[in-house]
Parts: sequence; C-alpha cells; structure tokens
Amino acid sequence: MESKKPKQSGRPRLEAALQCVIPARFTQTEFEEIKQKSKGLKISRSAYIRSMTLKGKVLNLFTEEEQKAKKQLIGIANNLNQLLKLSHIHGIEKMIKQVNLQLGNIDKILDKYNHGGSSE
Repeated sequence: MESKKPKQSGRPRLEAALQCVIPARFTQTEFEEIKQKSKGLKISRSAYIRSMTLKGKVLNLFTEEEQKAKKQLIGIANNLNQLLKLSHIHGIEKMIKQVNLQLGNIDKILDKYNHGGSSE
C-alpha cells in the first residue's frame, strides 16, 4: 500500500520568506500616521513601511549647487570659529567684533538652508 502524504493546511509558504528585520524608531505622531495610512490601504503596517521604503520617494530639498554652497559656508564658519578662539587668546578686541559679526551672518544663511530655504 502506498503511504499518502497528509494534506497541508493553512496558508502556503511564501517563495521568498521575509527573513531580515530593520529596527526603526518613530515619534508617536509618525506611528499614528503610519497606522492610519496602512489601515486605509487595508495592509499591515509592516507591508506599508516595506512598500514605502522600496517604492516611495525621498526628495532632496537642496540642489547640487545649494549643497556645495552650504558645505563652503560650514567650512568658512569653522575657520571663523578658529580665528575667534585665537582672538580670545591674544586679546584682539576689534577682531572679536568682526568675527562675531561674520559668524552671525553665516548662521543666518545656514538657518535658511536648514529650514528648507524659507526666508523669514
């Protein structure tokens, strides 16, 4: 007599089982938004996050030129900070005022870039 294999019950196994886990942290507000969006699409949160990660888009806020300018400004700000430290050591009062003024101007420019280019 031939032995029969028992029938498989339940959902068939996935061809490509999901084996890798990437931990992610969200604020409570972000988590609620993910919950609502996945619920609206009637898919699991995990499926929603996977789909957005693989098929979603992340837009760059700055053009290549703006990124280069930002990098240069950061370099200039670092140089000015070093000059300011030297002026504190050597007591050059006039230099301190000028360096502080320039640092303030650079901070304004960097704040503009850090807030998506909006001017206040």
